[in-house]
Amino acid sequence: MRALLREEHATLCAEQAKLRDELRWLDEEHVRCRAEDEARAAWRTLTLTLTITLNLTLTLTLSLTLTLTLTLTRRARRAHSMRCARRSTPRWALSACG
Repeated sequence: MRALLREEHATLCAEQAKLRDELRWLDEEHVRCRAEDEARAAWRTLTLTLTITLNLTLTLTLSLTLTLTLTLTRRARRAHSMRCARRSTPRWALSACG
């Protein structure tokens, strides 16, 4: 009977060691997978941040370009209008004004 109990005890100890090793492996896998998931999430966050920053930069550049173009166009029109107004003003009016 004692031999049977010792054999059963040895079997249970071996089974316990096997389960402990499997649990350790599962824990290590969980930690590894979590680290990989966090790295992927960080990479996606960085990629999205850079994409948003680039789009914002392009939008601001386009906005500034359009504003500058509009300003230059208005100035050119004003200058053209002034030249046209000078041409249509009689000489005697110009000399009277100064």
